[in-house]
Amino acid sequence: MSKRHHASRRRAYGRRQHELHERLERRDRSQAERTWRLEHDAELEPFAFDGRGAGPAYGYSD
Repeated sequence: MSKRHHASRRRAYGRRQHELHERLERRDRSQAERTWRLEHDAELEPFAFDGRGAGPAYGYSD
Protein backbone atom coordinates (compact mmCIF):
# COMPACT_ATOMS: atom_id res chain seq x y z
CA MET A 1 0.00 0.00 0.00
CA SER A 2 1.15 3.51 -0.72
CA LYS A 3 2.59 6.05 1.67
CA ARG A 4 -0.34 8.36 0.98
CA HIS A 5 -2.81 5.65 1.95
CA HIS A 6 -1.10 5.12 5.30
CA ALA A 7 -0.71 8.85 5.96
CA SER A 8 -4.39 9.57 5.31
CA ARG A 9 -5.45 6.62 7.49
CA ARG A 10 -3.20 7.90 10.30
CA ARG A 11 -4.71 11.39 10.03
CA ALA A 12 -8.27 10.04 10.01
CA TYR A 13 -7.54 7.85 13.03
CA GLY A 14 -6.10 10.83 14.91
CA ARG A 15 -9.18 12.92 14.11
CA ARG A 16 -11.51 10.17 15.29
CA GLN A 17 -9.58 9.77 18.54
CA HIS A 18 -9.62 13.53 19.12
CA GLU A 19 -13.40 13.68 18.60
CA LEU A 20 -13.89 10.69 20.86
CA HIS A 21 -11.92 12.34 23.67
CA GLU A 22 -13.83 15.60 23.24
CA ARG A 23 -17.14 13.75 23.50
CA LEU A 24 -16.04 11.92 26.62
CA GLU A 25 -14.78 15.13 28.26
CA ARG A 26 -18.07 16.91 27.55
CA ARG A 27 -20.07 14.03 28.99
CA ASP A 28 -17.85 13.84 32.10
CA ARG A 29 -18.26 17.57 32.76
CA SER A 30 -22.04 17.46 32.49
CA GLN A 31 -22.20 14.33 34.63
CA ALA A 32 -20.09 16.03 37.32
CA GLU A 33 -22.40 19.07 37.31
CA ARG A 34 -25.46 16.87 37.61
CA THR A 35 -24.06 14.92 40.58
CA TRP A 36 -22.95 18.17 42.26
CA ARG A 37 -26.45 19.61 41.92
CA LEU A 38 -28.08 16.47 43.28
CA GLU A 39 -25.72 16.35 46.27
CA HIS A 40 -26.31 19.98 47.19
CA ASP A 41 -30.05 19.87 46.61
CA ALA A 42 -30.24 17.00 49.08
CA GLU A 43 -28.43 19.13 51.69
CA LEU A 44 -30.97 21.95 51.51
CA GLU A 45 -33.65 21.83 54.15
CA PRO A 46 -36.93 23.17 52.77
CA PHE A 47 -38.20 24.33 56.18
CA ALA A 48 -34.95 25.73 57.56
CA PHE A 49 -36.04 29.29 56.82
CA ASP A 50 -39.57 30.51 56.42
CA GLY A 51 -39.48 33.98 54.87
CA ARG A 52 -43.16 34.68 55.54
CA GLY A 53 -42.21 35.30 59.12
CA ALA A 54 -43.74 34.23 62.37
CA GLY A 55 -42.93 37.61 63.84
CA PRO A 56 -39.80 39.70 64.12
CA ALA A 57 -36.53 37.85 64.40
CA TYR A 58 -35.30 40.13 67.20
CA GLY A 59 -37.40 41.52 69.99
CA TYR A 60 -36.92 44.28 72.50
CA SER A 61 -37.42 43.80 76.19
CA ASP A 62 -38.32 46.48 78.68
